[in-house]
Amino acid sequence: MMDLHCGLANEMYKYSYGNYNPWQVPFGEQEDIQLVCGKNDRVATQLLLYSKEEMMVSLEASPAFYKVYPVPTVRVEVESCIKGLQVTTQLVELVRDDDGNYKSEVLLSKGKKFQERLKVQPTWIELATDDEVEAGEYSVTVKVYVSHLLQDETLYRTLRIKLRVMDVRVPSLHEGKFYLDLWQHHTSLARTYEVGLWSEDHFALLKDHLKVLQELGQKAITIIASDIPWSGQWSTYYRTNASDTFEYNMISVKKKADGTFGYDFSAMNRYVQMCLEMGIDGEIEIFGLLGIWTMEDAGYTKVIEDSQDAIRIRYLDEVTGTYCYIRKRKELEAYIRAIDENIVASGWSHLAKVVCDEPNDPAHFKHVLSDLLELMPHVQFKVTICSMQTVLEDLPGVNDYVLNLPLILDRPDRIQVIRQEKNVNMSYYVAIDPKCPNTFLRCYLAEARFLPWLSMLMDMDGFLRWAIWLWPNEPFDFESYHYQKFKAGGTHFVYPSKRGKPLYSLRYKNLQKGIRDYLIFQMYAEAFEGKEEVHQAIKSIMKVKQIEEMAGRYRKNADEVLSLNYWEYEKVVNQFMSRLETLVK
Repeated sequence: MMDLHCGLANEMYKYSYGNYNPWQVPFGEQEDIQLVCGKNDRVATQLLLYSKEEMMVSLEASPAFYKVYPVPTVRVEVESCIKGLQVTTQLVELVRDDDGNYKSEVLLSKGKKFQERLKVQPTWIELATDDEVEAGEYSVTVKVYVSHLLQDETLYRTLRIKLRVMDVRVPSLHEGKFYLDLWQHHTSLARTYEVGLWSEDHFALLKDHLKVLQELGQKAITIIASDIPWSGQWSTYYRTNASDTFEYNMISVKKKADGTFGYDFSAMNRYVQMCLEMGIDGEIEIFGLLGIWTMEDAGYTKVIEDSQDAIRIRYLDEVTGTYCYIRKRKELEAYIRAIDENIVASGWSHLAKVVCDEPNDPAHFKHVLSDLLELMPHVQFKVTICSMQTVLEDLPGVNDYVLNLPLILDRPDRIQVIRQEKNVNMSYYVAIDPKCPNTFLRCYLAEARFLPWLSMLMDMDGFLRWAIWLWPNEPFDFESYHYQKFKAGGTHFVYPSKRGKPLYSLRYKNLQKGIRDYLIFQMYAEAFEGKEEVHQAIKSIMKVKQIEEMAGRYRKNADEVLSLNYWEYEKVVNQFMSRLETLVK
C-alpha cells in the first residue's frame, strides 16, 4: 500500500518548499472542513497530498502514466449533485520566490502533474453557488484513489467538505461599488505570447485576459497614449535578468506628404469598447501625456526640447518611409488636441482621465498640468501620489487622488482632513512598499484578502495596483526582474499559459475574496447603519491598535500587524452574513 498522506486546508494556506524541509508530513491530515458562503458566492478549500514516493496526481478520468518510469497514480475526484453549485478543481503549481524557496501560487489548467517525493501537492477545490441554490447544509465528498501501472484502482481516502449556504445573495463583484483599478500592460501581453501588437491575435488575448479583471469588478480602462512612458521601469540599470517592460503607444501616427499628421485611434477605441462591453466602465485612464519618467544617464530623455514633459510620439514619415519622433511642441499640441477630440466624438468625456504616476516635482507638475488643461478641456485628471508635498499642493483639474499606503499610514487623520477640504475621490495603492500588507509572492495570502478590508477601514473609495499581467522573463521560475526593487509577484496577479488563457494565482483568489468581503460589509453598513460596527470588526483581526502602526518605521512583521488565521476572517464576515440573513426570514 502506498504511503500517502491527505488533508484539507483553507484557501489562505500557502505551502513553502525549499531550504528547510524536515522529514515529516508538513500538514495536519484533516478529513473534513466546514465552509460557509452565500448565494451567488464562492468559497474554496485545498486538498493536500504528500508521499515518500514519487507519484502522478490526476484530476481526470483518463489514464495518467509518468513518461519516464513507473510511479503510482493518485486520482482526485470531487462528488456533488447539489443544484445550483458548481465545483472546480485545479492543481496548484509552486513558483520560486526571491529567497530561493518555492511557494504555492499558480492554479494550473492541466489536470495531471508529476510530483516528486516528500513535497506537498495542493489541489484547489472551489465551490461556486448561483442565485437559485437553496440555503441549507450540504456535504461535498472528496475521494482519493490510488493505482499502480495496470493494477485496479482502489479508494484510499474519503474526505468531506461541509458547506453551509446562507440565505443572503452576495453581489457580483462587477456590480459592486468597490473601486478596483489594476493597470493593464498591453504590450507585455503581445510580447509574452509573441503576437503582433494590436493584431487580431493580440485582441483575442486581451479579451481573454480582461475576463480576470471583470471577475474582480475592475472599474478602470488603461490607455497608453505615448511610447515608453515609464522608460522600461528601470530595467536599463540591471545587467542580470533584466526584463523587457516597455509599453508602446496605442495610437498610430503618420506624417503625410503634405506635412500634416494623421492619427489612427482604431486600436485605442476598439480596446475601450471591448472593456465597456464587459462592464469595465468606471473610467478611461490615459497614460503617457503627463509625468513621463526620465533616465537621462541611460538616454531616456525629452525629445521635444521646448516641451515641459518628456512625451515621446513616434510616427511614420510616409515620404521617407522611416519612423521618427515628434520634435516640435506645436506638433505635440496638435496630437494632444486630437486625442481630446476623439474622446468627445466617442462620447467618453465623462469617463476620460489623464493620469500622472507619482510626480516627484510638484511645482513642475502643476506647470505641465496647466498646459494640458488648455489642450484637453474635455477630460479630468488623476494622480498617484507618494509625497505629502504633492498632496498639499492645489492641483487644478485633479479630482482623483490615489495615495501610496505608507503616506496614509504616516498621517491617517491628516489625510482625511485634506480629503474633505479638497472634496476629491481618494483611493490608495501599494507598490514596492509597504512590507505588510502587500501582494508579493513572499506575502501571506491573508494580506491580499485584507487589502479591501483596509480600504473600508480607511474610508477610501477603492484600491489600485500598478500591474495585473506585466510579466518578467521567467514568471514561473524567477519572478522578480530586478530584486530588491521589485519583489517576486509584484508585477502580476495572473500567469501566461501555453494555450493563451490566463492562469489565476492564489494571490488573485484571495484578493477576490477580500473584495467579496468588502461588498458584504457594505451591504451590512447600509442595511443596519452599521459602518462603525464594521470598522470595529475589521480592527478585531488587526494586531496593532492603530493603522499607523503598520508603517515601515515600526518594523513589524505580518503576524504582528494582522491575523493570519483564516477562521478569524471567516468569523468576522459570517457574523454580518448571519445578521443580513434575518432580513430575508
